[in-house]
Amino acid sequence: PAPVPDIARMPMYSTWYNFHQNLDVAEVIKECKIGKEMGLEAVIVDDGWQTMDNKRGYAYTGDWIPERMGNMKAFVDSLHAFDMKILLWYSLPFIGEKANLFDQFKGKYLHHWKSQGTWVLDPRYPEVREHIINTYERALIDWDLDGFKLDFLGWFYADEKTDLTARNGRDFASVNEATDRLMTDIMSRLRAIRPNIMIEFRQPYIGPLMRKYGNMFRAADCPNMEIVNRVRTTDLRLASGNTAVHSDMFMWHKDDTVESAALQILNILFTVPQLSVKLDSIPEDHFQMVKFWINYWKENRSILLDGNFIPKNPGALYPVLRSSKTNKEIISVYDDQSLKIYNTDLKEIDIINAKGSTEVVLDFGFSLGKTNILIYDCLGVLQDEENINIQKGVVKIAVPPSGLIKLKKN
Repeated sequence: PAPVPDIARMPMYSTWYNFHQNLDVAEVIKECKIGKEMGLEAVIVDDGWQTMDNKRGYAYTGDWIPERMGNMKAFVDSLHAFDMKILLWYSLPFIGEKANLFDQFKGKYLHHWKSQGTWVLDPRYPEVREHIINTYERALIDWDLDGFKLDFLGWFYADEKTDLTARNGRDFASVNEATDRLMTDIMSRLRAIRPNIMIEFRQPYIGPLMRKYGNMFRAADCPNMEIVNRVRTTDLRLASGNTAVHSDMFMWHKDDTVESAALQILNILFTVPQLSVKLDSIPEDHFQMVKFWINYWKENRSILLDGNFIPKNPGALYPVLRSSKTNKEIISVYDDQSLKIYNTDLKEIDIINAKGSTEVVLDFGFSLGKTNILIYDCLGVLQDEENINIQKGVVKIAVPPSGLIKLKKN
């Protein structure tokens, strides 16, 4: 598996859901500055930077000239000036039918994606592989990038029309083997330039072998669908080892209640958060909510990402997620049920009420003893504090929707 730099395990901002292909340099920089204040450490600049076309297709993709962004190096430098890292999106296999390079690779395409106006390069040609690798090497060196989001890798496949022979300029018969060669060489050559390079892939082109080529795996697109995001990120956690697992970019409508908006981040706390909303236009309480939970995530990152992770009941869409390390456990509950507390070594327990009801039921299998209880709402505002003697059995605690309970043994 590819090594995972620490920055790949930090919260990030994405331009996709809030800008789509209509990127604006000044707006992106402004959003990133706000994101940095929130605790976001990198930005993924998604599709749209490479063309003025904004029809959501890929007909003009493949030349990789930053038409919309202008001076890419200056843009990257402006982000680095306030310590924001940048990953740039590329659709790895595509050259659009209207791209300047299209004619150069005629006869070296696998498929045509008609509805999107693009063709898929055939990696069995060494000159195709070299072109793709050179594209990323030049971008990395010329623009001082920190990583890449390499998209649509799953389009490298053979179909019934593919000539599965190593001839006519092809040095591989198998598309799969050629793709492995391509991706192996990409990682080797990019890491020779920047050892801590970040490479993101997203579902569904993810599996154990893909850990060799990338160090960030992101859940497939599920905007404003917090439950789907929880399930996809949890599935990825179970299959990805120490590869950094990222949420799909969580987002919400600015007219949502702050408690409802908070559910978007509370459902993905056990993976690396990515956020994609227009930060300069969300309400102040939404801003405070996100800042509180991002800071909470950072303070507890080692438990959330590296602890003993237990996702409960996959058949019921993981209604409880919990992770513990040393003498602290973090539990997030997504429906009304009693939570069994059974680890006698615990000194601290955080319970996240990731639901709309206002009670959490804890079933202690042992006596915790004298305990300090802090209750926070979803903005991180302290609502209540008391000391109680917790004995073996059931304890009911009132907590605001999307709020937090912190138990600390005295």
